[in-house]
Amino acid sequence: MAGVGSLRLRVFSSASNTSSIIPVAESDAINLAVPLTGQHPTRIPVSGGEFIGVAISSTLATDCFSNSGLTEDVAVQAASGPIGQPEPVFVSSDSGALLNIAAVVEPDADGDGYGDETQDGCTTDPTIHDRACVQFKVGKVKRNTKNGTATIAVSVPGAGVLELTGKNIASKEEAPSASGDVVLTVKAKGKAKKKLKRDGKVKVKAQIAFTATGSAEPIQATAKVKLRKKSTK
Repeated sequence: MAGVGSLRLRVFSSASNTSSIIPVAESDAINLAVPLTGQHPTRIPVSGGEFIGVAISSTLATDCFSNSGLTEDVAVQAASGPIGQPEPVFVSSDSGALLNIAAVVEPDADGDGYGDETQDGCTTDPTIHDRACVQFKVGKVKRNTKNGTATIAVSVPGAGVLELTGKNIASKEEAPSASGDVVLTVKAKGKAKKKLKRDGKVKVKAQIAFTATGSAEPIQATAKVKLRKKSTK
């Protein structure tokens, strides 16, 4: 395509009558002053059943249509009005007219506007699409009754920062450089430490957070830990 003005991919839905259509979404404008060759992908969320077309801001564009030679290929034309407003249509007098555009529809399980097959790296979290889902798994708690501590093995998906915090427990931070298990030590402090010394046992709640490298959003989990310490008497 070439010419003057600009071109936008548009998505249309059917109106209540056959003489009009409604543009429901459009892409960013493409400058027709620069000859367009190859593919120019864009991304428009659809619900299903819509039609695709183009909005051209000039009548001097070329190569927007091609002739298929098939009478069943008919282009529908309409004024290029605002999004959401019905547009009256008329059928092109040229049979065998094909628009020089194409669309691939992909599922979007998490509703983030990115296709699950080629655009979305994480199909279960709408806040992530440019990388794989960030997940981590908190393993079983292993107690050390000699010193009154416990360890938790946390499986992380890659590089990032892993933090252990909680009321009356010592904070801990690790920076794994790759996926694998990271062992965190839960150690009582403050009132929990006093109770552990007095009673030989105490319950604490550990807050575990992992922030993947390049991400601003941590993923979090909690673990209830029962610390025990044998008396040396």
